[in-house]
Amino acid sequence: MKILLEEFDCNKGPYAAAIPREFSKLRQFAPLLSERELETEDWGAYKAIGRELRFDGLTVVVVTFSNGRPYMLSGVRVSAPQWQVTGHLRVGMEASEFFSRLGKPRVADGVWTISQLGPTELFLTVKEGKIAVIDYACYTG
Repeated sequence: MKILLEEFDCNKGPYAAAIPREFSKLRQFAPLLSERELETEDWGAYKAIGRELRFDGLTVVVVTFSNGRPYMLSGVRVSAPQWQVTGHLRVGMEASEFFSRLGKPRVADGVWTISQLGPTELFLTVKEGKIAVIDYACYTG
């Protein structure tokens, strides 16, 4: 089940992931449960390192750079209602409240894909008429 949304972007606009844009501040955003390196790519002059940070009910995946470039957001998973980092979206909200803004006042349970014309996507898991999980898959180049 897919809906195209022109203004969707992980980093800007009404549905952007509102998380700190500096890696050191992201690590201190809330009590960090775990952090792990996913993969490292050697680009000669610098390395790109995929990292996963897990907080209670929030997982953030970023690409950091050894040359000091700002990190790139790769993905966000929100699975608990205490996180208010997804614009107008909240885990636990009535799905119809969000989808009615998109012209779909009634939606079936399941995974809905919200995307723009490109590789950035938002996946919403709907259970019993409520948003249960919010997943961002962000384009990193």
